[in-house]
Amino acid sequence: MPGRTSPTFHASLPVSSYLSLMEEPAPGLYEVLLTEGLKAQLDALGERSPSRVRDLRAAEAPGRIAWHLSKQIESALADVSEAERVSVGLSVARALLDRLAELLTVDPAVMPADPASVLHALMRRLPDGRPEEVDEPLIPLLDTTLLTNAPGEPNL
Repeated sequence: MPGRTSPTFHASLPVSSYLSLMEEPAPGLYEVLLTEGLKAQLDALGERSPSRVRDLRAAEAPGRIAWHLSKQIESALADVSEAERVSVGLSVARALLDRLAELLTVDPAVMPADPASVLHALMRRLPDGRPEEVDEPLIPLLDTTLLTNAPGEPNL
């Protein structure tokens, strides 16, 4: 159609960005949980910029709600000083899991250990008793990276 532009998809933006960007939301497709702040902004736009909102489906509720909460937690912890980030993060995680356990069944084994630490590798024993070394990947396991096969970048 002449004069019509393709919609923009905004699900990759951090949730914290939506409220700061939402002074005048950009037209496009969104797949984010409707928050009180976002609802107020959409209401203020009224008919000037119509929106389409649908009920959250039961099948998508765990993922959408968890994604929303994870982005809020990530944003809040990023604002904590680096010196306190681990201890505050551990306290937040434990408090959230304690509260979740009051509302739903939560396995106590998922409580983060104190002090906070990360399992980095589990190694086999070699016949001589030494642990087998495991090469670390160039890209951390939890990172998402676009590999372009450019010089100096990791390759497949």
